[in-house]
Amino acid sequence: MGTFQTVKFPTHALGEYAMTRDPNEFRHTHVPGFFLEMKRQFRSPATIKTYRVKLRALLCYCEAHDIVMDEITEDQLDAFQDALVAKRQDSQTIRVTMTAIRKYHHFKMRKRLRSDDPTINLAIPRYRAGAPRPMSLSSFELVFASASARVRICLALAFFVGLRCQSIANISIQDIDLDSTNPRILVHGKGGVNKWLPLIAEAVDEIRLFLATLPPQHRYRGPLIRNIRRRPNERASENWVSKYCNLHLADCGIADRMHSIRHTFGTLLIEMGVDSRIVQRLMLHANLTSTQVYTDVSDPLMRDAIEKLRSALPKSRRHLAIITEGASS
Repeated sequence: MGTFQTVKFPTHALGEYAMTRDPNEFRHTHVPGFFLEMKRQFRSPATIKTYRVKLRALLCYCEAHDIVMDEITEDQLDAFQDALVAKRQDSQTIRVTMTAIRKYHHFKMRKRLRSDDPTINLAIPRYRAGAPRPMSLSSFELVFASASARVRICLALAFFVGLRCQSIANISIQDIDLDSTNPRILVHGKGGVNKWLPLIAEAVDEIRLFLATLPPQHRYRGPLIRNIRRRPNERASENWVSKYCNLHLADCGIADRMHSIRHTFGTLLIEMGVDSRIVQRLMLHANLTSTQVYTDVSDPLMRDAIEKLRSALPKSRRHLAIITEGASS
């Protein structure tokens, strides 16, 4: 057995259990087969990476408590979840962790690698969509005007197209069609979803300006955002896009995060009366529920809807409504 390096989990990820940086860390489990099945199902690399991190947390917990991971019991899984809660992890992080564990055990049940499912009664936290936190237009204008070329194109894609940091990092130049009568961009979204989205004139202008700053050999093929410091032929990571854009926002004195610009995109569309089903498709939301949270912050749109209702009332009913309001006040 080789010598392994013991490190700590970052608090924001999965706790502070000791782990081993061993490329064959799951060799005594059925996890490699689980990942192989996910690849055959064309699950996105980001999803597989997330599941690897979550299952690594369980492995490290088992090693710390002398538990065989593939023989873990329902009570031991409950204790693991309690340990995540004790680490003050948020409900969404715990939900993703326990979902990865449940899917792994479902895989073992399908392959008849285990006779019982310890996750059958697992209490997974429910998903709760948080309220969007859109950035104000004045704040966006400030950060946009002072950004470097690479940060500016990231901000533009978030504001004019509504892209996540992950999708921005995954864009290749050949995914951008600027020469047709309907400019568009092929976006690689969450869950392996690929979709062509339209580009408005402002987005086209920003992309053209950015391409003009690139060396001639990088203007027609390859990643749009490159890792120019370490590996110029490879694309920048999602973490780079998020990190350096957030640093720029902080330098400008803006407390919002990069993802807030995507929230601005969705909120503005809803406030302008765009159908939520169209906004769902533009933002590549898997279900309409994710899009409908943007209607919760659109007070002007709700006020406009109420005024339209009042104008549709017969005069007699409208007069009654005024009397009722006066009496209640």
